[in-house]
Amino acid sequence: MSAAPPRMAERLLRRCLRSTPSALYIVGDLRQEYSAVRAERGAAIANLWYWSEATRVGSCYIGRRSEAPEPGAGPPGLGGGEVPLWRGLAGDLRSALRVFRRSPGFAAAVVLTLALGLGANATMFGAVDRILLSPPDRVQDHEELRFLYLTGLGQRSISSPTAYSFPDFESIRDLPVLQGAAAFGSRTRLTMDSGAEARRVTVEHATAEFFPVLGVTPGLGRFFDLQDDRPGAPPVVVLSHAFWDREFGRDPGVIGRTVALGAHSYEIIGVAPEGFTGVELRQNDAWVPLRMNIALTNSWDVLSSRGAWWFRVVVRLADGVTDEEAEAQMTAAHASAIAAFVDGGGDVGRSAVGGAVRGGSVVLALGPNASRDSAVTLWLAGVSLLVLLVACANVANLMLARGIHRRRERAVRLALGVGRRSLIFQALGEALVLATVGGLAAVVVAAWSGRALYGLLLPGIPLPETIVGPRLVFFLGAVVLITTVVAGLLPVLQALRTVPGDVLRSSRRGSTRGRGRVGGLLTFGQIG
Repeated sequence: MSAAPPRMAERLLRRCLRSTPSALYIVGDLRQEYSAVRAERGAAIANLWYWSEATRVGSCYIGRRSEAPEPGAGPPGLGGGEVPLWRGLAGDLRSALRVFRRSPGFAAAVVLTLALGLGANATMFGAVDRILLSPPDRVQDHEELRFLYLTGLGQRSISSPTAYSFPDFESIRDLPVLQGAAAFGSRTRLTMDSGAEARRVTVEHATAEFFPVLGVTPGLGRFFDLQDDRPGAPPVVVLSHAFWDREFGRDPGVIGRTVALGAHSYEIIGVAPEGFTGVELRQNDAWVPLRMNIALTNSWDVLSSRGAWWFRVVVRLADGVTDEEAEAQMTAAHASAIAAFVDGGGDVGRSAVGGAVRGGSVVLALGPNASRDSAVTLWLAGVSLLVLLVACANVANLMLARGIHRRRERAVRLALGVGRRSLIFQALGEALVLATVGGLAAVVVAAWSGRALYGLLLPGIPLPETIVGPRLVFFLGAVVLITTVVAGLLPVLQALRTVPGDVLRSSRRGSTRGRGRVGGLLTFGQIG
């Protein structure tokens, strides 16, 4: 039988608590903690500790109104004299902090498991979110934007969105169902400067409508317009914000300077806003006017060839226009242009006749090629789920092991009349403390390791401005909360299915049973 705490200290504590509904909880908790401290550090230190805790807790209740239970009310948690929810939860949280202060190794193990497992999981979720679910950065009202696809071309059921010739684009760009249309693509790698200073630069061609259709405003200077986007116009270039930062140190005086790209010199007229990399998840260093640069750098007339399927087309629907209406008009305009070309003696081949124009979201997960484009993200999602399951199993095993260690404590509390609801709320309090600390640690791990993991998992894809965004924090919080709450309640639910007397007798005989079927399944799952 465990030694009792100092009688005088406990008597003074009870007098301070008087008929407070939570008095039984407080006295029982301190008795259990006193026994643990006495076993670990000796009677003298345990007595001093108890006097200190009794004085501190009792002083909090001096002067409070007595809260006598109603006639017929039983002990708290057994149907009467219930503690207000907020006060009971606050007490459970304080009790959880005291428990973890006595067992710092257990708390550290759970927090470290959550931080590493869920931090890495959050980073993988962020990668999936970046590829499949996130719209292009800095693009306005992306819900109104559509990538255009040509379907029914020859033996292909649906084309790649990079399957537009420039004449195809010109046949639909001025339709009234569209606010605007832009063609872009034909990304090239050019050499900037020469000699020891030479480095490769990724340049994308785009029509003058590109930036206005996306609703993007320049970060510095201006974007190119129709005067710049024509054959024979002076070469101009718009730099990405990341390239401007890396190569020019954010020098605002860069506007008006010339830069050598390949065999030609271009005047820098503007800088894109920070975070903007285009309508696709590709890292672009600069944009040049499509009509000007194609005519400047190609020896054959790509812009008038219906066989040069080099470009992508993005359109913004007009207000009130449905996808079906827009697709019908674009298909009719495309068919009419093809028919006129064939009637004039042109030969486009059977594969270009009879195609229909379809629109797809600029968010890959909502587009018609989602299954093909998202293959890598499905793999990442599978790895993310595996890491999540292992982290959950680890936490559940730790909590179950801790629950076995505390079986006698819970049996004593049940024998003293503490309600089952009280034990459940105490377990929830402990789980909430672990969830909060573990979740914060996981956010730190995700923020610290996110850029390195993104660079490893998603090479060539531009990183978001912030690694830990609102959606990632919400996902992480939900996962941490569910994991710790479920794992924390398992030992309590197991304890509530046992008879207190059996637990006390078995603990006196020194018998301890394993974690049982649940623990075995968790261990088997981790090995698998």
